[in-house]
Amino acid sequence: MFIVQLNLTCKNKQLKEAQLGCVVTYAPTSGAEKSFGEYAVVAGTNGGYQVSWAGPHKQAPSGTYHLRFYRAKDLVKKESETDATKPLFEVSFYHEGARSRSLPIKSELIATVLLLGAFLAISNKKLSYSK
Repeated sequence: MFIVQLNLTCKNKQLKEAQLGCVVTYAPTSGAEKSFGEYAVVAGTNGGYQVSWAGPHKQAPSGTYHLRFYRAKDLVKKESETDATKPLFEVSFYHEGARSRSLPIKSELIATVLLLGAFLAISNKKLSYSK
């Protein structure tokens, strides 16, 4: 899950109730920038804004993600016209991507071996006390 929270200000005054949309793209570590999706920006109760999206972590490739914020009406206009509307602002961050490293054996097997080892150690200790 990705969550981006932000505050908007103009001349040191917080902007409230702005109607925004966000276009998310990513640039893989090698290759051209690709579209990731378009999301609504939600205004919070404290005056902040948030955009979020979720999906399987393995489907979130590594690379630099660019979030371009538009006024909602400009985003609708952008879809209907051929010329590109410039975003109000952009936020970028780097995501390392999913790691596929896992244990070569199942964790249940490790737990079973540890319990068996503990049982044998206790049994051996008990036998040494009874002699």
